[in-house]
Amino acid sequence: MEQIAVVGCGGMIGEVICKNLCKDFIVKGGQRREPTALMNLNNFNYQFLDVSDWENLIAFCTDCTVVINCAGPEFVIKDRVAQAAMKVGAKYVDASNALLLNQEQKLELKANGVNYIGAGFCPGITGLLLKRVINHLLDETKHVNCYIGGAEHYTKTSISDILMSGHSVIGKTDSYWSDHCVKTENINMMQKEFVPEVDVPVYKKPYLSQEIIDILEVSSVQELHWYNIAANDYIFRLAMQFYQMQLESSVEEAMKKLDISLEEQPKEEWIALVIDATGVKDGRNVRCRLNLQMETSSELTGTVAAEIARQAVSSNRPNGTYWAYEVLPIDFMNQYVFSNKHDFYEEKYVEIKK
Repeated sequence: MEQIAVVGCGGMIGEVICKNLCKDFIVKGGQRREPTALMNLNNFNYQFLDVSDWENLIAFCTDCTVVINCAGPEFVIKDRVAQAAMKVGAKYVDASNALLLNQEQKLELKANGVNYIGAGFCPGITGLLLKRVINHLLDETKHVNCYIGGAEHYTKTSISDILMSGHSVIGKTDSYWSDHCVKTENINMMQKEFVPEVDVPVYKKPYLSQEIIDILEVSSVQELHWYNIAANDYIFRLAMQFYQMQLESSVEEAMKKLDISLEEQPKEEWIALVIDATGVKDGRNVRCRLNLQMETSSELTGTVAAEIARQAVSSNRPNGTYWAYEVLPIDFMNQYVFSNKHDFYEEKYVEIKK
């Protein structure tokens, strides 16, 4: 039986991954503390892991076909787990935002290992659903507006990862896509407004992730606006502080200086991904809307990472770095079974009358 290593096994996402994969594989879970909820799981083995200890990390990854990283924060770990996987000859799956690497580091991993990045909800499902619209639901895609976010409980690690997602290595803030290139979009992000399929007014901020840019570069989409949304302005206020700090110091130093509070948590959690596109289908002008509504994103993220690990075990892809949306089944969300009865995914067409 194949063995899969999970770094950060006891977190919300790590638990989902381990429970999913233990059905068919031996899972070696690693972190500093024993994951109580997983210890009685069949095929699960816990091993103490200090990611900062290189020899410990190498020993943990040894004898594993795939290594999954769902630990953070990203700006601390960077490519450390990926390098360890490459060292022992294992395939690497990253369930986080994306690897915060410079071009030289990216080329090294691409040349010497098999790496799957963005194996979660965002990025991951975000890219898959945009690809579904462009390549399957519409014959020609003209204009697209996307909204993602909501009100989820935050940890210091998740806040750090959200703020780091705006770093230029993996995305473009205050940007949109038009005429085959990235352009600047300046809006008042501290003003609430209603967006499609969301019942409450939200703050929104333009942002193009590298995942989305990669998809757009090989598409004929005329224009796309992508907005991160939030019911509470706390993250956006932190973002403004962070970006101001990083003008005067390094990104890592700015993150360490930032005073992150966990007191402003939402009473009710929800998260939405809405893709609203206009284009042509069977010769008709139509509006296509994809609507994903969930209480939290951790279960979907963990399930995506587990699915990518399964794909990695069974495939013989050459060395390289692959986005999750490149290998996930295009109808993944149509087949996905939600455990929360209030969560749902739907696709709608409306003909645009001239």
